[in-house]
Amino acid sequence: MNNSTIDQKLNNVPNAEFTYAEFTYIGCFFDHDEAEKLRAHRAGKALDKQIASLHITFEYGPKDMRTRLFGKEVTVRVVGYGNNGKNEGYLVEISSGDEEVKALADKIALPHITLSRALDASSVDTKDLDFADIEPFSVTGRFGGYSEEIGPVTGIGR
Repeated sequence: MNNSTIDQKLNNVPNAEFTYAEFTYIGCFFDHDEAEKLRAHRAGKALDKQIASLHITFEYGPKDMRTRLFGKEVTVRVVGYGNNGKNEGYLVEISSGDEEVKALADKIALPHITLSRALDASSVDTKDLDFADIEPFSVTGRFGGYSEEIGPVTGIGR
């Protein structure tokens, strides 16, 4: 991917060409301030591998990139916390003013955010945590895609 293509995507220029290979997954991404709120509320000790780009995966290996939804606001209510020494994360409830984003969120079997994991663990296993109820709090994210080359793209920066 050349630099002008990356700049085009980061600036949400209409008609930017996105392909299946460019985004590993689509979902809700949190900016620095919202990610810090999530980290500050953790109820336990962080594990070895901190997740740099906190997110909620809506769809892994999407066939439709849904770039028209990039930048749409997503409200996340954090309701549970779990840490089994392998994975650490939050159980969440998702809402959005955009009906298509909401419909995508409703398809997630167990919406969660991975905060950290052990070096020999996989983030995908966060869904298997025994989440304990916590005092709920809310954060706001943006719908976008994750590229191995450039990280999260929400159309409003990364």
